[in-house]
Amino acid sequence: MQNNYDINQYLGRKLKSLRQDINYGIRSQEELACLMKTNQGKISRLERGEAWDADWIMKVCEIYKISPDELMRYDIRRGCFEIDD
Repeated sequence: MQNNYDINQYLGRKLKSLRQDINYGIRSQEELACLMKTNQGKISRLERGEAWDADWIMKVCEIYKISPDELMRYDIRRGCFEIDD
């Protein structure tokens, strides 16, 4: 079972991968920060796996137009969503 630290790091990697995914068109931390109404430092901390909570998960999902479930299934290695059979 993962602890909160592992889950935060996992979400951080997911956020960074989504941000770098060319299909979404949000390439920089600064651009994402502007869309999320925060600063670049906060985005950096989130990508490092720090300071995650339900509000930030929902903000990320709003920006990328995905559900929290989809956020958890985004495959960071392939840059696509996993499909459940």
